[in-house]
Amino acid sequence: MPAAGTVPGTQTILLFHPEGNADNNPTLHAWLASVINGGFQVTVVARAREHQTGNKPYRLQTYGRWYSKLFRILVDQVGSIWLARIVTRVRFYRLWSLDARHVVGVDRHGLTQAWSFGNGKQQRLGFFSFEIEFEDEIGAKAKRCERHASRDVSWWMSQDALRAGTLCRENGLDMRDCVTAPVASSGRAPTSSTRLRDDLGIPPDAQVIMSMGSLATWTMLPEILDSVGSWPPGWVLLIHERYAKTEETLNLLKPGLQLQPGRVFLSSHRATSPDDLAYVLSGVDLGLAFYSEQQGHPLLGRNLRYMGRSSGKISTFARHGVPVVTNLGAPVSDDLQKYSAGVPCVSPDDLPEVLKLINPQEYRSGAYAYFDEVLDFARSEQTLLKLLDSNAASVE
Repeated sequence: MPAAGTVPGTQTILLFHPEGNADNNPTLHAWLASVINGGFQVTVVARAREHQTGNKPYRLQTYGRWYSKLFRILVDQVGSIWLARIVTRVRFYRLWSLDARHVVGVDRHGLTQAWSFGNGKQQRLGFFSFEIEFEDEIGAKAKRCERHASRDVSWWMSQDALRAGTLCRENGLDMRDCVTAPVASSGRAPTSSTRLRDDLGIPPDAQVIMSMGSLATWTMLPEILDSVGSWPPGWVLLIHERYAKTEETLNLLKPGLQLQPGRVFLSSHRATSPDDLAYVLSGVDLGLAFYSEQQGHPLLGRNLRYMGRSSGKISTFARHGVPVVTNLGAPVSDDLQKYSAGVPCVSPDDLPEVLKLINPQEYRSGAYAYFDEVLDFARSEQTLLKLLDSNAASVE
């Protein structure tokens, strides 16, 4: 259904998304489908990446290394958003003909790119925040540029009240222009008649616990792997890397790693979008979502401390009715308790004891309820669509 005040096909949105993985971000994937179904034409401006394959319902405008490097130098090291503006408007001058009504940035560099491209008059500037970058972790010059761009933001999105309040203070944004929407897809996941676990030869009576998404030290995967040998009999670990590079990533993470036969299984399935995970998650009993703050890191420092409802893997598990085991604090820990959608766990070292006590089937309905009542993108879809109304002044 078209957004209020719009004529289908007559308005264009420019989405500046340097990371370029809109098809793997549950919220962006759902939002793009929503606005395109609402009659908007969307051009996504992103750094060229090898995973940007397949037909897309939007136009993809990629850029290369030289612009990316120069832009980051001007913003992060020089601290001049005005020089970044000149470079950006020259690099993307062909996009002026689109006469975009809405220019939207994703995270810090996307926001500063969107501001740099925009004319600030006929266009409205939107901001999707998935990562909070703090001044003491990225430097005053880089933060100055983001704060400058934040002055002209018409609307912005964060995942929950805690993250929104934190970003508001860090960037000088107006809370009245904020929409809170957890990182999540729209609607419950479809079912699958086939299961990855069966194709990998996992015994039918085994209970499967999954680690998926980013496979790195900050997701505590090394500690998870070290704990597997102490798990109760019948539990196995299934690892799924988002770009189907599970084995390659593990070899880089822990060179010479010897996996325990019959206890650890690796997925090589490439999901094309968050809606293509039913095959992977069907028959999974528990999902893991561990996070370890990397002090001082611009994305893995305090951004992880305030993770909240920005965990895409937690919402994806819940969307498929898979209970989660996580070390996140409020509001997620409160959510899990309220909906019986999973259990808290301080660290992977505690998994052996947790697995002795938990019956995943008792939490499956709670996982679905958590998704339906808290996480589902559909709960905020209409609010986000109304922000694209040419007459909209603010979220309120």
